[in-house]
Amino acid sequence: MQLAAAKQERFDQEIAQANLKPLLRLLDNLTVNSLFAVGSLTASAILAQTWPNLPIAIFVVLVVVLGRPEIKRWLQKQQVRRAASVLALGYLMLLWLVVLLIGDPLIAPLIIIESLLPIVLDVLYRLPFTRQIILISIALYVTLIASLVLPLPTHINIEQEGKIILVVNVLFLGTSRIISIYNLLKEVFNEQAVESARRWELLEVMEGDLKLRNAQLEEAVKVSDEANVAKTRFLQHMSHELRSPLNTVIGLSEIIAEDLEAFPPEIVKEQASQIYKAGQHLLSVISDILDIAKIESGTLQVYYERVDLLDIIKDLDAMIVGLRARWPDIQFTMELPDNLPLVLGEDRRIRQILINLLDNAFKYTRAGDVKLRVTTDDEGITVTVKDTGIGITPENYRRIFEPFEQVAGQQSVGTGLGLAITRHLVIEHGGILEVESTMGHGTTFSVFLPKADIDFPEKGAGTVLLVDTDKNLSTIIAHQLERAGYEAINVAAPDEARKLISERRIDAVILDIYLPTEDIGWQFLRHLVGTTSSSRPVPVVVYSTVPPGDRIIEHGALYLDRPSRPSAVINAVKTVIGSQVKRVR
Repeated sequence: MQLAAAKQERFDQEIAQANLKPLLRLLDNLTVNSLFAVGSLTASAILAQTWPNLPIAIFVVLVVVLGRPEIKRWLQKQQVRRAASVLALGYLMLLWLVVLLIGDPLIAPLIIIESLLPIVLDVLYRLPFTRQIILISIALYVTLIASLVLPLPTHINIEQEGKIILVVNVLFLGTSRIISIYNLLKEVFNEQAVESARRWELLEVMEGDLKLRNAQLEEAVKVSDEANVAKTRFLQHMSHELRSPLNTVIGLSEIIAEDLEAFPPEIVKEQASQIYKAGQHLLSVISDILDIAKIESGTLQVYYERVDLLDIIKDLDAMIVGLRARWPDIQFTMELPDNLPLVLGEDRRIRQILINLLDNAFKYTRAGDVKLRVTTDDEGITVTVKDTGIGITPENYRRIFEPFEQVAGQQSVGTGLGLAITRHLVIEHGGILEVESTMGHGTTFSVFLPKADIDFPEKGAGTVLLVDTDKNLSTIIAHQLERAGYEAINVAAPDEARKLISERRIDAVILDIYLPTEDIGWQFLRHLVGTTSSSRPVPVVVYSTVPPGDRIIEHGALYLDRPSRPSAVINAVKTVIGSQVKRVR
């Protein structure tokens, strides 16, 4: 609705200005006519040698010439109806002045024609003084008739030469008034046609905006319902996930506690091993719940250091002993290079990413192959986990990364939190998690992690402000910007960003539109594009999961899908800074 409201405001302003244009042109026409009439009046006064009336003519000329610019500026600041009312009443007063000064019968048709203008203005603009205009017009006609019967003391004595001037005035002013009324009607009707067309356009925009908002609400309701269903399933799974190991721990502990000496050492050892496995499973479930709670509250902290991924991968055999023992029919292989570059991250979290992906591959394969492959490129490392399991349909690619979700048709195993946690951890390391699958033939998960010491061929320069509530990802992006030659500053709140922009030069802003809500993000984006520092607008890269659309383009920002590779982030910054330099030049 914000887009429709903005269009409505601009539309109202433009319509108001458009409706004033005919009145301003009419004022110009009346000014010329008034000067012509006053000039003729002055000539008649000189020919008739009625010198007392001459100051009146001179006064009218001065008022028209000197007052016109002020009148025009005043009209431009008024509403249309008020401006039309002032013109109508003012023009009637001017006609009164003419009747008071000229008593010749030739003036009658001119007054009748001229008096049509206020009536036309009243009809076109629905003036609030209709009654007053009619009464003044009637009084004007009565005064005109009376002045023709009984000459007034203010009348100019018009000689033969003056009558010629009067005839010219009547012909010129009458014709001019008819033409001006025609032009006024034409312009007003044209403006009304344009206004109607634009109002229809605005209605279509508002209708589209309303449909979009309804669709968003329906989608929100659908998502909410899905979330409730998912959480219900989650509670059901959790009941099983917690009760089963707890029953194992309680049952075996009770048996051992009742008569420990009655059992051979081998049986006691086996039962203790079962208790240990149940305890480990419980610890894993509780850790997943705590992690997802931290993720949803935005308090998950990653402690960054340079990590050797090769050392972690080589330890996988020892870490997945339980998986291999549980599913002995799965053939697990690894394809590794001799050396790998260091990545910036937390050792424990990277291990968690790899274990979660392998655990997922083993669970949904049961029998077949699971392969882990590692490759490198100029920007980082890609770890691929490929299985020959049951597969995932394309429409479920998004759902599997949502908390509490387990894809329908698959065996319900685990809490449904593993992939959601994994995706978030990958993003927090500046990486990208992708999935490809074919039903019945298996699934491939690919994890890209950027190098810690990434080199960019072309170095940039300038200060880049990152405005993002995700401090972990901001740390990674800031590191990459510094590697590319930029100075990076991280802030989480719009108020901090505004203060920095007002205090120092900022060459570009990388903005997540959720701060912490979308409305706050859009409001801050509007502030950014309207902010100037040394007559320079602040270029913005919207780095977010919000789909690109007209709103981002209208605000003049560049959209970058989140997450993206380091080169895409740096190129986006270079693009907005480069385009800004061209605009300034």
